[in-house]
Amino acid sequence: MASRRILILGGGKIGSLIATLLVESQDYEVHLGDVDQGRISAVKSRLDVPAFHGHVLDVMDHHRMESFLSTTPLDAVISSLPYFCNLSVAQLARAHHLHYFDLTEDVEVTRGIKALSDGARTAFVPQCG
Repeated sequence: MASRRILILGGGKIGSLIATLLVESQDYEVHLGDVDQGRISAVKSRLDVPAFHGHVLDVMDHHRMESFLSTTPLDAVISSLPYFCNLSVAQLARAHHLHYFDLTEDVEVTRGIKALSDGARTAFVPQCG
């Protein structure tokens, strides 16, 4: 089994590409979360391997996200969601001691994530897209 467990939020073109690259490296167990089951199914049809897991997740459903993160062992989360979702994702990452990465270039969101990351035990890497 893969050594690092990654949650990618957002199964569009970029999120599905990241999932594919990480799974194909054989170094990661990848969980892809998206609100659209069709997107998850499309990626699963290409990556039908034990190291890939698809989940219908909506980061705006705080209760569902808390439940998922509390029951799924993960090391990191990568947000390939729209910029306005990233602060919520970073807050969840901080609460669950996960490393955090996002692809946004939004300056205001990055400031919020930087402030949130102060004193965290894990890495917070915004604007890495």
